[in-house]
Amino acid sequence: AYKYSGLSDKGRYLQGMLGMFGSLSGFEKTLSRHFWRSQFERMATPAQEQQAEVIRDLKLRMKATDGTLQITDDAGWQKLAERVIQKANYLRVPRQRTSFSKLFEAWKAELSAAIDADDNLKDRRDEILTEAPSDLKRSLSVLLEHGVFYRGHEWSCRRCLHRNWVSVDLLKDMLQCEVCREGHQLPIDVALDLRLNEFFAACLREHDTITVAWALSALRQKSKECFIYAPQMALYRDYPENQGNRPDRELDVVCIVDGKFVIG
Repeated sequence: AYKYSGLSDKGRYLQGMLGMFGSLSGFEKTLSRHFWRSQFERMATPAQEQQAEVIRDLKLRMKATDGTLQITDDAGWQKLAERVIQKANYLRVPRQRTSFSKLFEAWKAELSAAIDADDNLKDRRDEILTEAPSDLKRSLSVLLEHGVFYRGHEWSCRRCLHRNWVSVDLLKDMLQCEVCREGHQLPIDVALDLRLNEFFAACLREHDTITVAWALSALRQKSKECFIYAPQMALYRDYPENQGNRPDRELDVVCIVDGKFVIG
């Protein structure tokens, strides 16, 4: 039925993301940890804590305070679009930069909560918390190696207030603003910042890449003898150049599980 198939745009994102982690199992190992999953979501996704505020505002503005929103004409859709665009201007942007100290505060808080919830760990509280900095450093080192995080220094220009980022390998005593060229001396007590990889952030925020990766992971875990997968595929009834490179159908899940061909 189809003359041609190839990686879709989403498939390229999945291929790139899994390439960062080395494999599907490498992705699972990192993203199965609640701590890193929650940190990535906070850093990549805008307005994580504003959902209730957005819903309340839309209900009020669209006169749907009883929870029912009815749109019956184009004018209604236009009004909804205007409200969404208007509200978007007030949403908090993702915080794509963090530091080891901030991560450690969150790491320690989550670790303490886990200890409190498990009677078997309470007697080892001091030992576990003593090892916490080393554990975080090891985990973070792996993410730096994979390119999920970059190290560098972020600073605000005194003259134009532009926020500059300089990677660790380009740091020097005198830095220059990339907008107004004003000089900035590197602080004596500078602490390196950690920046989330923008490609990985886009996978989380815009392309639903994580969902497909989890679906493949679930199928892989169920397999007993063999598992082979491909990233999302685009299918063309005719060759792409004959139909303006517009695919007729996309497959999100394409794999073989124990000899069975699975698509979704």
